[in-house]
Amino acid sequence: MDNERLSYLLDKYEQGLCSVAEQAELDDFYHALDAGDPLELPSHIQTDIKDYISDRYKRLKAIIDDQQQGAKKKDHTVFYKIAAAVFVLAATGFIYYQIQRRFSHVTKLPAVASYDAMAARATSGRYVRLPDSSVVVLRAGSNLKMDGAGFNVATRSVNLVGEAYFDIHHDKDKPFIITAGPLKVTVLGTAFNIKEQGDSVTVTVTRGKVRVERADRTIAVLTKDQQLVYAKSEAVQQQVASAAIAKWMVSGLQFKGESLRDIATKLQERYGVVINLEGKLNDCRITITDTFNGTESIEEVLNFICPIVNASFAKSGTNYTISGQGCE
Repeated sequence: MDNERLSYLLDKYEQGLCSVAEQAELDDFYHALDAGDPLELPSHIQTDIKDYISDRYKRLKAIIDDQQQGAKKKDHTVFYKIAAAVFVLAATGFIYYQIQRRFSHVTKLPAVASYDAMAARATSGRYVRLPDSSVVVLRAGSNLKMDGAGFNVATRSVNLVGEAYFDIHHDKDKPFIITAGPLKVTVLGTAFNIKEQGDSVTVTVTRGKVRVERADRTIAVLTKDQQLVYAKSEAVQQQVASAAIAKWMVSGLQFKGESLRDIATKLQERYGVVINLEGKLNDCRITITDTFNGTESIEEVLNFICPIVNASFAKSGTNYTISGQGCE
C-alpha cells in the first residue's frame, strides 16, 4: 500500500467513516507489517532517525491521548497499530530522503518540466502533483513551469502564467517560490490562489502565510482571507472570503446527472490519466455537488464515485480501469 492510500484510509478511520472493505484493507496492511522483518537502520543515520522518530512519536502520542480522554468505550488498538505503521513509514521516508540527498546526482528530473492546462475544457482545471508532493490545480488556459534539475534541491521554484491554486508540502529548509508576472511569492504557510494577467497579479491566501515581493523588496505578508492586488506598480491589500475566490477549482468536479462515460472524460483531462470502463457502466448517471474541494487526487475522486455505481477501480501506472455491476 502506498503512502497516499494509507493516508486516505487513516483519515477515514479517524472520522469513523471506513467501509467494511476499507477496514479489511487496513487490517491486512497491519498483519503484513507484523509478519515483516523489523526495520534496520543504516549506522550512519541512526542518530538522526532516532531523534526524528522520537519527535514524531511524542506528537502523535499527544494526539491519541487527547482523543482517549474524550472517548467512551472506544477501542484504540487499531489506532495504536496505525501509529506504529506511521513510524515505520516515517523512518523509511527519512532514510529515502537521506539517500536521495547524498546521491541526487545519479538520477535527475528532466531539465525543464512544463505542465500546461491549455488543452483542458474551458470549465476544467488541471491537477498536478509536483515531485515534492505539493499539489497545484491549474485553471484552464494556464501554464506552470519548473526547472526539473534544480527543483527541490536548494529551493523549489516555479513560474506561473495564468491562474492556479497551490497547496504546498511543508519543508522549512527548501522555500517554495512562485514567480508570477513582476512578483515573487514565497510560501511561509500552505494554501493560496494566484492569478496573473498581464502586469496584474492577485494573491489570495486560504490557509497559512505567504510573502509577496517585487525586485527583492517585500510588499506584503499575507495570512488567511487576505488578498493583495498588484497592478501598475501599485499594491492594494484587503480582507476577502478566500474560499469563494478559489471556488473555480471544483468546476470540473461537479456533475449533475452526467453519464460515467462523460465524467471519465473530464477526469482524464483534469488528471492527465487514461480511464477505461468495463461492463455496463458507461451510461450510469451520477450527480455530485459540493463534495470535493478541488485538491483531491484521482484516487480520492474514484474512491468516492465507484461505490455509487457498484464498481471498483484498478490502477496500472497512469491507467485506471473501472469495473463492476453498474447501476442496473
